Amino acid sequence: MNTMTVKKIAVFALVASVYTVLSLVVAPFSFGQIQVRLGEALMVLALINKDYVWALTLGCFLTNMIGVMTSVDPMPLDILVGTAATLAAGLLVYRFRKVLWKGLPIFPLLWVAIVNGVFVGLELGYYLGVNVPLTMIYVFIGEVISAGLGLFLYEPLKKALEKIYY
Repeated sequence: MNTMTVKKIAVFALVASVYTVLSLVVAPFSFGQIQVRLGEALMVLALINKDYVWALTLGCFLTNMIGVMTSVDPMPLDILVGTAATLAAGLLVYRFRKVLWKGLPIFPLLWVAIVNGVFVGLELGYYLGVNVPLTMIYVFIGEVISAGLGLFLYEPLKKALEKIYY
């Protein structure tokens, strides 16, 4: 049975809040047709433990909620679509975590770009009334950048969280 200890809850809250802070600190770049959401670099945590998917999803939800409330994100639907995309991407990253290319989890992290590129790109293109396929490509590229940054964080985060979490 998987029990939630105070330590686990604290780590999840920390992950969610770091995702939110990283995304909001560069808020103009975290929302809109062309976006690079730095918090998405933390999606590498889904490679370590499925439980982190929920923390990342919560972080995305908070980011989108705050973005809408502060008018940085003009699309309330993003709270649902963006958060669902992060959840789906995180679950796919976890599912394919053992598929490595030259020892790197490139393929699993591509799910972050694919899922967000499709769903967030469709949402943004439709809402903003701009070229949908182009918007999907823009979001995909931004997510590749974010996930790529996550590759550099993977080993240090894994070591640090193993000491705290387990």
